[in-house]
Amino acid sequence: MDWETKKRSLETGDENGAQFVAPQYTKPTVSISSPTDSSSHNAYTYVTITASVSSGYSISNVKYKVTSRDDFTYDSGFVTMSLSGGSYTGSWYTGSREGYFYVTVRAKHSQGIYGYDWHTIYLPGPI
Repeated sequence: MDWETKKRSLETGDENGAQFVAPQYTKPTVSISSPTDSSSHNAYTYVTITASVSSGYSISNVKYKVTSRDDFTYDSGFVTMSLSGGSYTGSWYTGSREGYFYVTVRAKHSQGIYGYDWHTIYLPGPI
């Protein structure tokens, strides 16, 4: 892997590339606590995304991203989350799209290394 490829890996958040460039830094640990399922959410309400982040270094930013699972036609892009009571939160609305979505939370610490967590949620129509 040449230096330009490594640098792009760091800038885009590719954790394997970042770990290759700076293996001495451990990546942040990210754990999504909500949403866990579709029981309290549907495609016509806001979904609160909550995650905890831990690291041996200061956290420089935490962002979430939501993409449609089945056809990949929806992508929220990375959206900054806010720190509240020890957890990071963000609010997302599908624009009334129903279906399965990947929820990803990405944290970056002060040494430039990213950590991730993700899972799938299902948003039905009105409940």
